[in-house]
Amino acid sequence: MEWKEFSGTTLAWLKNDKTVDEADASTISRMIEKGNANPTRQVRISTTIREIARDYATAPYGQRGYTLPAEAQTIVNDVTAIVNEMATLFDNGGDAIRALLLPNQRSKVKHYPNGSAWASSVLKNVNGVAVKLSKRRNLGWFDEESIRYYFGGNFGISG
Repeated sequence: MEWKEFSGTTLAWLKNDKTVDEADASTISRMIEKGNANPTRQVRISTTIREIARDYATAPYGQRGYTLPAEAQTIVNDVTAIVNEMATLFDNGGDAIRALLLPNQRSKVKHYPNGSAWASSVLKNVNGVAVKLSKRRNLGWFDEESIRYYFGGNFGISG
């Protein structure tokens, strides 16, 4: 993909996808500006942008060179829509939600400033889990055996 198409696709994704956290969106936008100003750096900059975008299931580029099967991608898209709706509820919950729903303790972020930041955090994990489950088995990407394998336990699944 040439730079003009790549940067246009990326900017359209940033504009339309509210799950991309502000820091990542700002960094990507600045990187595109640098690429526009210096064509000799465009290849390296596009690699950096793709690396940042790998954290998002909705990124317009393939994830780590792996494309989910259509059935799995449909499920990921459905989950993404649900999480985005939950982000609105997060925003409507006010300070109580922000005080009680905290990032995990290893995170550099101490709280979620809004629903978009919360949704971004959740969706960073969704695609990674989907890819792992999909690669685990060719048949039925989301079966009980794959769930047990990935999560390392029974979690109420009989059998």
